[in-house]
Amino acid sequence: IPGDLTGNGEKESHLEFAKKLKAIKKLGTHVFVVPGNHDIENPWARNYVGDELIKIDSITSDEFAEIYDSFGYKDALSRDPNSLSYLITPSEDIWLLILDSAKYKRNGVRNSPEMGGEISAKTLEWVKECGNLAKENNAKLIAVMHHSLIDHSRVINEDYTIENNRETIKVFQNCGIEIVLTGHIHLQDIKFHKEENKIIYDIATSCLIAYPNQYGVLKFLPDKGFDYHTNRIDIEGWAKENKITDENLINFKEYSRNFFQKRSYDKYYDSLLEISKYSDEEMKAISETISVLNLSYFGGFRNYELYHIFNTEGFKLLQASAPNFIRDYALSMFNDQKTDNNKLFIPISLNKTN
Repeated sequence: IPGDLTGNGEKESHLEFAKKLKAIKKLGTHVFVVPGNHDIENPWARNYVGDELIKIDSITSDEFAEIYDSFGYKDALSRDPNSLSYLITPSEDIWLLILDSAKYKRNGVRNSPEMGGEISAKTLEWVKECGNLAKENNAKLIAVMHHSLIDHSRVINEDYTIENNRETIKVFQNCGIEIVLTGHIHLQDIKFHKEENKIIYDIATSCLIAYPNQYGVLKFLPDKGFDYHTNRIDIEGWAKENKITDENLINFKEYSRNFFQKRSYDKYYDSLLEISKYSDEEMKAISETISVLNLSYFGGFRNYELYHIFNTEGFKLLQASAPNFIRDYALSMFNDQKTDNNKLFIPISLNKTN
């Protein structure tokens, strides 16, 4: 789980989430976690008492490692002394490099959680040691971290992609790392960087709690390669099996889709109000177009999969507009590396360490 285990780093939320992970672990599933930008020393940690919002305790980095001791830290082959990064060996030939990319040490001074991320120079030195150790043991390294290694959008990348990504990419490639699993941006998106016949993939799996409510599955096929695809959670099947009568759960796909689309519509309508160049009817048309686009975009679809939107009034208004963030955001969806970001196969020939 690559970070953002809580909404705003509330200690009680961490403790409750750890209980849920223990239940999953008892079923025989290995669970490995790392913090995101929301999770540690978060000044925004809050709780509601009735209608009153009160400030409550967040946690320190030491407390994070203690609370989640059973989910990576206790069984780590190696731990970075300068961060919450660790190396874990779920199998003999596939190792996971779990990296702490969050910048939380100055959150108290800032009075707000730092959104951006980086892999520090000291941590990169530790990564090199892990790379050498993996090579000595003929193991393949897969990296996992919260922030993006590669830009997943031409218009949304500041504070989403780690600040020192070029340097980090070089270190990863020298360590034979070609797969990085990330989160943070909430998009279902796959990007790659190729240099000197070396290729590295950044697979960002969309947010589980947002439509289309899916998770990533990465399978290693010996002598063939790595197969990645997404699965959607079956809330409707669970509701039926457990005789749940809540209409929102019985019809969860529709409920989740409508909820996501409305939130998207409201967000962009409010943003258009700040631009102050469109009539109310035009803002409604554009917001409707963006909300429909986002259903597919966040679900991992780009390019011709979105052509159905071309004839809408909202899209025509955006095309005719002077450059602005919302226009540029919409147009960026139609010239992407991959059309379907829900699947990827990486042949074994690409996964040989130096």
